[in-house]
Amino acid sequence: MIAFHTDADIAGKSKFFKILISLFLVLSAGIIMSGILYYRSHEKEIRHNSEDVLRSVAQLKAEQIIRWRRERLGDASVISKELLFLESADAWLCRNEKTEQIRDRLLNRMEITKQSYGYQSLAMLDNAGNVILATDNSSILIGPQVFRLFEKAMNTGEIVFGDSFICSLSKKIYIDIFAPLIVQRDEKTESVGVVILRTDPYEFLYPMIQSWALPSRTSETLLVRRDGDKVLYLNELRHKAGAALSFSMSISEENIPAVRAVMGQEGIIEGNDYRGVRVLAYIRKIPDSPWYIIAKTDTDELFASLQYQGFIFVFAAIILIILNGAVVLLMFNIREKDFYHKLYKNTQLLEGIFENTPVLFAYLNSQFDFIKVNHAYAKADGHEPSFFQGRNHFDLFPNAENEKIFRQVVESGEPFFIYAKQFEDSKQPERGISYWDWSLIPIKDHSGSINRLLLTLSDVTQRIRTENALRESDERFKNAFDTAAIGMCLVSLNRQFIKVNRSYCEIFGYSEQELLSMDIHEVIHPDHSDADSDNMRRLRDGEIPYFYMEKRYIRKDGRIIWGLLAVSVVRDEQNKPLHFIGQLQDITARKTAEEKLRRAKAWAEERSHAADAANRSKSEFLANMSHELRTPLNGILGYTQILGRDDSLTEEQLKGIEIIHQCGRHLLLLINDILDLSKIEANKMELEPTDFSLLSCLSSIVEIIQIRAQKKEIRFTYTPSADLPEGVYGDEKRLRQVLLNLLGNAVKFTQKGGIELRVNLSPGPSPKRRGESPPSPQGCSPPSLAGKGAGGLGRILFEIEDTGVGIPYEKTEDIFLPFHQIRDKETENEGTGLGLAISQKLVRIMGGELWVRSVPNQGSVFWFEIYLPEITWKTISNIGKPKKILAYKGKKRKILIADDVLFNRIVLRSPLLKMGFDVCEAVNGQDAVAKAIEYQPDLIFMDLMMPETDGFEATRQIRQIPELKDMMIIACSARVSNQTREESLAAGCDDYISKPVDFNQLTTLLQTFLKTEWIYEEDEKNISQTSVPMQELRVPPKEEIEKLFILAMKGDIRGIQKQAEELQSADSQFTAFGKKLYHMAKDLRIKEIQKLISRYKDERDE
Repeated sequence: MIAFHTDADIAGKSKFFKILISLFLVLSAGIIMSGILYYRSHEKEIRHNSEDVLRSVAQLKAEQIIRWRRERLGDASVISKELLFLESADAWLCRNEKTEQIRDRLLNRMEITKQSYGYQSLAMLDNAGNVILATDNSSILIGPQVFRLFEKAMNTGEIVFGDSFICSLSKKIYIDIFAPLIVQRDEKTESVGVVILRTDPYEFLYPMIQSWALPSRTSETLLVRRDGDKVLYLNELRHKAGAALSFSMSISEENIPAVRAVMGQEGIIEGNDYRGVRVLAYIRKIPDSPWYIIAKTDTDELFASLQYQGFIFVFAAIILIILNGAVVLLMFNIREKDFYHKLYKNTQLLEGIFENTPVLFAYLNSQFDFIKVNHAYAKADGHEPSFFQGRNHFDLFPNAENEKIFRQVVESGEPFFIYAKQFEDSKQPERGISYWDWSLIPIKDHSGSINRLLLTLSDVTQRIRTENALRESDERFKNAFDTAAIGMCLVSLNRQFIKVNRSYCEIFGYSEQELLSMDIHEVIHPDHSDADSDNMRRLRDGEIPYFYMEKRYIRKDGRIIWGLLAVSVVRDEQNKPLHFIGQLQDITARKTAEEKLRRAKAWAEERSHAADAANRSKSEFLANMSHELRTPLNGILGYTQILGRDDSLTEEQLKGIEIIHQCGRHLLLLINDILDLSKIEANKMELEPTDFSLLSCLSSIVEIIQIRAQKKEIRFTYTPSADLPEGVYGDEKRLRQVLLNLLGNAVKFTQKGGIELRVNLSPGPSPKRRGESPPSPQGCSPPSLAGKGAGGLGRILFEIEDTGVGIPYEKTEDIFLPFHQIRDKETENEGTGLGLAISQKLVRIMGGELWVRSVPNQGSVFWFEIYLPEITWKTISNIGKPKKILAYKGKKRKILIADDVLFNRIVLRSPLLKMGFDVCEAVNGQDAVAKAIEYQPDLIFMDLMMPETDGFEATRQIRQIPELKDMMIIACSARVSNQTREESLAAGCDDYISKPVDFNQLTTLLQTFLKTEWIYEEDEKNISQTSVPMQELRVPPKEEIEKLFILAMKGDIRGIQKQAEELQSADSQFTAFGKKLYHMAKDLRIKEIQKLISRYKDERDE
């Protein structure tokens, strides 16, 4: 047995191992990425909550500081404006009335303010800044900083709020407020002194700033201001003792929140605090002051919970990756067993090809001893294959030149090819000289050593003889110029004859010498001279590649003749014109006969117009009939799809609905066949090639035919070539149509035995088209695959063989005629007789020809070969049977259906309502425009043929309305021509769907344009299995559901828990519902809550 397969199979095995490794890596990466995404999502949530807390704390502290400052300013304002106090101060300070009574009055008033509002002390200064009276003389020391603020209050007459400072006397921190004492003198105001209100920030301000509402080990609030090129901390710090007004940092350290605060930044920031620890902080400026409040917390504290979760994830990921690796290893072991089984089968297949191919094959060892030859090789030498086994090639066929070639191949390891080598058979001299293509291919073992040679020989004698015949034909053609039946000439650029042939001389009656001395205008009629010159100028300048003219000429004898002239120009390598080539045909006789034919031509034109009108009428009739038939079919097929999805129907009823649906689909196929035939006959059928998976296409066709064959209890076999390309470029729809038609006929006319579909790469050019050479009585065999090259030039051969009734030879031409049917007692009256006619024409459009070979009562073979170029294709695994769609996720979507036919609207409305869409309807185009403005739908299904205003015009009007210009519009029509589709897209539609509307196509469009995420029946079951059964829940009233819906959409967990508790206490019948909702909120299952509440809300709305 020959093992040509070893290296390729090992490569395939290695490829599979790489695929498994890739799968393992992809799954492992998916596990890791899932954990990372979860980690980041949770981190983002923690950060968001922390930012809210910091923002709230900072805002609260800022408002408290602002309120505290306003109260201090209010106290100062009261003293500054109190008339009795001003009168006493004026008497004491200015009028020198320093009585005991006035002194006591002033001190008592200041003491009251001190005791009532918690001031450290109050002091009254005269206009020179001297302390006149004080509640506590020992605490008032007027330093330079205090004096500057005193002067400001005196000069401006306004209250001055001082900043915090360290008293040089007491070494304590104080904040002073300066209240000027202003009296009225002769319509003038005069500042007679200032009252200083001194407060200790340790009494209220610092404790208020340092307090934190929530338990935390690192959170704190800071009050800072800028002090030159530094930022000064005004209050005591949690993590640094004695920092108030004594601790500062350079503003060059921009990563510190305090520095960024004094630089003017506000809001949430992340940076390092005064300890160098990473913190999250919120900054706010205190209005009308140089102060900034900062609330901060260490990021380590904020994200401490994430570290534990990260450890859990890493452990789980390692376990999952180990399990993943175990599964991959198991798959590899299973594949290993399957590999050796297939290896044996492939060996058997290659053995069969080796033995049965007409190409001569010989298998030799490195010493050129025959190991095995095929039957073709043995037959060519007149022996049996066993004769060669063990014999040396050059003992049987001694040839020194060939032996040298053999040894070079063994030494170099490179294959050797030679084409069309001449050979004369000494054993059979009557055969004459023959020509052979032969090759010698070295085969290496696992170690890389050459231990085998594969010798192939192919007889190309006929091809060489054909090429020689073509070469002789070219030689004969070179002599054609001089003997041509039409006149030929070469003319220079200045219009002088250079060369003329014999026929040209005969046309004009001149000799060759006479014409070579003449200008071409001497033989041209004057009426055509200007036009001829202009055309030759344009030809010379490259404006036109050639020109034709019918014009009159003047013969030597003066007779006027008509000639048909064709002129082109010869150019050099620089594209410069060299001379003109003219071909002239005498058409005088034709011109003479034209007058006689004028009436006949007019009659023919009249008949042609009539035929065109008939064709247009036929096309319009077919289009209208298609529209009229598809409209009721839309209702029939639409309702069968609606009823087919009804779970309440019995199996018997569903079978009846399926029969109706299949009959409707059959009628639709008949309509499509008639339209296709009409398009083909009118030369309007165009292919729509795309990239598609050939193997997937064939698999789906095989599944359909397999079901039909099983119903008739006949065998169906699918035999694809192993080297078929996965992806090809072509018209998948038309290829599928042809194959389903041919296979459907095979099933129809086969009562016993079986059917086989064979698909292979073609070895070369396809056979001649049917009609160019009629088939022989035995039929024409499809081209053999023997000896095909790798890839086969991209042509693929499809063969359908059956053991059916067969076709008589005299009828093999008739079966391709439209409406022709083969009559059989078991298949009579089935179909329209259009299938083979359409299939033959489609195959021709795709560049092939449909052939047939048939023997009555034995069966038939249909085959065709078309060009399907291979493309790179990425395989996408099959997801499986589509699941039943129940609804969609997300907000309620609105859809407008515009159609003047009621049942067309019902067919669309019913499934849309069941899936949860909000549906509105319009009965014509004008109504559709009005409803679109009022209803503001997310998508419109627009019928194109409606009364008053059609769908085209309605679409254009909607596109002109600014707020509706981006609205999605899907055209619906029973007309299925490309022209209708293009017109709808040109009018502004986003896509097109034909009637009858297919449910799967409908859901695909909805998913494409509305980005819907479907809820399938399986998903609904999974939810119910983990939830309290529906029948055990009493759902609250609509008003409560609306409240819960709003809370769920906001993601307000606490609000949902509170509402759930209220439901439990309000009414016992809602206890189960409230408990379920409370626990879901407690587990933070917000997505499930939104889905649950949305479902109950939709039920209440309905």
